[in-house]
Amino acid sequence: FRMFGDYNLTGKNPMDFTLDIKRLGAKTMQAFSFGEIQRADGQMSGELKLSGDPADPVIRGELAFKEFNFVLKQLGAPFSLKNQTVAFKGQSVQMDNFTLIDSTGQKLVTTGRVLFPDLPNYSYRFNVKANDFLAINAGRYANDHFFGNAKIDASMDISGVNESYTVNGDIKIV
Repeated sequence: FRMFGDYNLTGKNPMDFTLDIKRLGAKTMQAFSFGEIQRADGQMSGELKLSGDPADPVIRGELAFKEFNFVLKQLGAPFSLKNQTVAFKGQSVQMDNFTLIDSTGQKLVTTGRVLFPDLPNYSYRFNVKANDFLAINAGRYANDHFFGNAKIDASMDISGVNESYTVNGDIKIV
């Protein structure tokens, strides 16, 4: 990938950058995860344009995950992203039917957005739906809290501001 552009020290909107990600391998992302992402495979690509003031940035573009596979260390279950896109729309990040697939082919679908018009503050609202989704497949020593297998059915709304959040809905271990 490469980043190019200008930073005008005297302008009202000093930033004008483009981040061009032709191909960012999952293994590279795994290397920066401090061991939390394992068995990563696939790639991400996209282009983001960053403009405005650093305290009030505007980001436009998309990141695309094509055949992106990984395991979250704490959960132990393998997940896949197949042709999924995250859209950056000015001062928000949008996910529309963003679909995570488990090892049995079941889907967890997320729709929502993160708003950041007043950094460092941000707000978010997501809807999450899943049926018979294999969320946990953790070995006995994978973490200090749980182990074993867990499939879930979920219909939840998650919203909040910064670290304060609310979760409404249902989640059932099946």
